[in-house]
Amino acid sequence: MTDFVYANDFQFSESSTLRFFHQFLKGMVHKQNNLIGVIRGFSSPVLFDEGLDEGGRENLDQVQQSALTFQNLNEKVLSAAGIGRCDDGTVSLSQMLPFWTEKIETHASASNTAVNWAVSDDMSPVRGDNTKLTQILMELIKNATDAATGEGSHAVGIEISPSTDFPSATAITIRNPTVQSYTSTQLETLFRPFETQKSGEHFGLGLTLAAVLSAQMDFKLAIQSADQTFAARLILPNA
Repeated sequence: MTDFVYANDFQFSESSTLRFFHQFLKGMVHKQNNLIGVIRGFSSPVLFDEGLDEGGRENLDQVQQSALTFQNLNEKVLSAAGIGRCDDGTVSLSQMLPFWTEKIETHASASNTAVNWAVSDDMSPVRGDNTKLTQILMELIKNATDAATGEGSHAVGIEISPSTDFPSATAITIRNPTVQSYTSTQLETLFRPFETQKSGEHFGLGLTLAAVLSAQMDFKLAIQSADQTFAARLILPNA
């Protein structure tokens, strides 16, 4: 059993080098998205050609899907590089919970995963960006549902309660069963960009993106491997 391992290396300091690479990445992604638009734009009409055989249609479908996947990757790369603004506002967890419940359970049902909720009656408002916090949670949920293993349908547990380790903070803990165990050193590598032990269709950016956004809002993100369970814990400062 390992203790929770925190993502501690994602608080980027402001520098001319960082500003250069942010500008470089934004420009590169913009150019790539333009090319993706051309690929999708010119291949879409061909799909409606009645003379197109089944093999050609399947090939063009793959082109369309690959272009869309590339576009989604570009969006994740920008977020994982810390490009984007996070508002310093107040988030009411009780007001957000119905929205999160619907969004999370819709995603989980698509992968035959049940969601078990344990929500404290004492939920204080927290500091952070509403939209970015939702993005972090969805990345952690996707990571959990993708990794969940077990007989038949799978289950992911979500607990929201006052933090027992940090004063004036709220903890959101997401647990999923897994047959794989990790040492503390292995857990640290999971925060690195493009590190994944899943299939090639996964970008390997989910935990990186969650760690970067967490650092931008002074959240604490940690992961743990224990008793055939993988856990991600997000610590939110109370408002």
